[in-house]
This record gives sequence, structure tokens and C-alpha cells, in this order.
Amino acid sequence: SLTAVSKISRVVIYGRTDCCQNRMANAQVYAGDEFCGSITDTTGNVFTVDCNGAVAGSIRIEQNYNYLTLCEVNVFGEATDEEELVNLARGMPTSQTSEGWNGNPARAVDGRTNGIWGQATCTHSANGASNFWSVNLLGKKSVSKVVIHNRRDCCQNRLNGAQVYVGSK
Repeated sequence: SLTAVSKISRVVIYGRTDCCQNRMANAQVYAGDEFCGSITDTTGNVFTVDCNGAVAGSIRIEQNYNYLTLCEVNVFGEATDEEELVNLARGMPTSQTSEGWNGNPARAVDGRTNGIWGQATCTHSANGASNFWSVNLLGKKSVSKVVIHNRRDCCQNRLNGAQVYVGSK
């Protein structure tokens, strides 16, 4: 947890130098609930992930299905008077065109973002020409950003071409 809400520019992670650098492969870095990026190049022991000014009060590093060994973590950014973004969709009513493989649309707003299908954290529709997913915010809200957490276990290309609309469509 950071001492204040900050605009995070980058996170630098120092891993082991004696062995096992490959264990950092695919580790994910979050500023608050915002996904900054993954570690893809595990040559060496210093890993930098850009957060592009995400406003957050905490940094989280996740590693699924492997050990997570951190020797040092540096967070670079600046204190800000801005407030962290609030997830307006969490727990709100959802709908989608169809439900495939028990991929309930409410999974997209339950706060679990690990992206592993087998852990029931993703929605799923049937294959169709005009699929949609929707959340009802129960009134007009000011929306400044939409963050989508994709599957991490496979099939990331299924979101290619997806369009995001705010308001009525």
C-alpha cells in the first residue's frame, strides 16, 4: 500500500540473480485495480512495467501457477490530489446475448480478475453474429475509463474487434 494516492509511471521489480529468473514470466502488475502489464522478457533480473500514470493507492504483483520471488520493488510516480477511479460496475445487474458453458454475465463484475476460466472468473457467450455483454449502472454516471480484464489461460484473440459503448446503443 502506498502512503498516498499517486500517479504511477512505472514499477521496477528486482528478481533473483542466482537462478530462477524465468519464474517471473507472465507475472502481472496492477496499480490498484488497473492492469499495468505483464513481464514477458525474463532475461536478466530487473523487470520494468509501465503503468502510464494510473492513479492508485497500491501496487499488486500476481503470479499464477509459479513461485513469486521478489527481491525488491520500486514504484515510480508522483503524489496527486486526484482520486482513485471507483469501479461503478461492481455488483451491478448484467446481461448478455447468450450464456455458453455456464459463463454467467455477472462474473464480469464480481471483482475477481484472475482471468482463469476454470476458476469461474470469466463470462462466456455462445458463438453468434451479434454478441453483446452489458452492465446497468442504475442511473446516469460519469464514466472516465472502461477496463476489461481478458482471459489469461487462452483465447485472448476472441476480444479482437470488440467495441465498447457508454450510454445507450
